[in-house]
Amino acid sequence: MTLLDMVRDYQSLLERKEELADEVKANNALIEEAKANISQQMIDDDCPSISVGGFKFTLTPKTIYNKKSERSWPARASISLRPSGKRASATSSWRA
Repeated sequence: MTLLDMVRDYQSLLERKEELADEVKANNALIEEAKANISQQMIDDDCPSISVGGFKFTLTPKTIYNKKSERSWPARASISLRPSGKRASATSSWRA
């Protein structure tokens, strides 16, 4: 393999890396949308937890605090949706 071939291979690898980065961004957006939909459906169905495929997903209320006074800002909360179970790990937790 010549130096020119090596450089061309390197360039094609960089192009592939950019393509994969775009695919990862698109996939992450779909994952976030799915988490939001699951969280909302669990709220609508009044289902605080569900087990599927060895994972248990639970809704966890989270209070968001603010430096502003209570009079100027309404109370807010967010929902945390986390898989837990035999196959869950620290890297598998996710929030909605």
